[in-house]
Amino acid sequence: MGNFNLLFAMNENPNDLKIRKYPSDDFGDSPDEHRWRAWWDNDGVDGTVRGIVLRCYPVTKVTPCGAWVDPDSWTQGGRNGIEWNKSHDFARWVSNDGGAAWAKRTQKEALDSIAVRHARWSQRIISDARYFIEATRALKMLLPERTNQADSAIRSLADFIAAECANDNLPVANAA
Repeated sequence: MGNFNLLFAMNENPNDLKIRKYPSDDFGDSPDEHRWRAWWDNDGVDGTVRGIVLRCYPVTKVTPCGAWVDPDSWTQGGRNGIEWNKSHDFARWVSNDGGAAWAKRTQKEALDSIAVRHARWSQRIISDARYFIEATRALKMLLPERTNQADSAIRSLADFIAAECANDNLPVANAA
């Protein structure tokens, strides 16, 4: 998901950490008209998270168990305020009550969903870190002449994690 920096008011401080709504704050919860998905809002440069974007997607068709939404739609000003421009190229079905629904019925459900996705993300990172550590051990054993490189890489990762945790006053276990 791209960032939404250019879609917000020009007088807004882009560094304010907050929840932003797209296309506007005027959209409330109306599951038969639109569904919500939360995304991480980043600066588009170095990955600095500016908050969360709550984005709504128009419902193109309601079914007894869910709805079809248009994920490629956009809005523009019209006679009656904001009007949806639907792409009609691709529709995505979302369940009314499934935890795995791509877009949720309410803003609260969308925010709950991003928190769950955040927890799953941490597990993927842990898995990647384990793989990286095992690869580092293998590199040192199989190519002893590259031990300095392997040690430097693992130190860089450990230093990065320690520095980021220190910024947020999070405890870091000492690796002995």
